[in-house]
Amino acid sequence: MEQYTIIIILIALAIAISAVAFKKNLPYPVLLLFSGIIVGFIPEFERINIEPKVVFLIFHTVHYYSENIL
Repeated sequence: MEQYTIIIILIALAIAISAVAFKKNLPYPVLLLFSGIIVGFIPEFERINIEPKVVFLIFHTVHYYSENIL
């Protein structure tokens, strides 16, 4: 269950940063890069072990869905 909590926190952080970038009219990939570097220095996020099937389930589903829309 801890894996899902970490993933939800990281996704919420990415959504919040994208919203701030949109409001400030900044390129969101740059802000996401800098926030990823900052999160990397937080001790709780130093070692994140996520099972491959969880990553596949979350990211492959989103990618597959977005490809079908286009």
